Amino acid sequence: NSTKLDNLNNERANIEILMKEDIKQERLRQEIAALAKMKINPKAFYSYAKKSAKFKAPVGPLADDANNLQCDPTVMGNILQKQYQKAFSNPENVNPDNTPDEKGHTEELSDITFSVDDVLSA
Repeated sequence: NSTKLDNLNNERANIEILMKEDIKQERLRQEIAALAKMKINPKAFYSYAKKSAKFKAPVGPLADDANNLQCDPTVMGNILQKQYQKAFSNPENVNPDNTPDEKGHTEELSDITFSVDDVLSA
């Protein structure tokens, strides 16, 4: 049952991808038609631009951690949130003096001594 459901979900996601490609092709056809109309009627550009400016491109489907396509808005929101969190960090939570390297070690200089005169002469 779960494999059948997975197959249906994958098929639905593939159909959505095909539909998006068809929409892009239709937009391209409309753009070419608008260009042809502009040669005859310069005002055609403004009507095309006005009609195009109201369109908002949809988001998705997005691939999750297991590389499965997800179309549910809540799941896609969580995927985008994870991506955002990976790309950006909160500077208040980062201690630059104690940032671990790739192996989890922190670098600390503790065997160097210098005096006030050393600092002043530097």
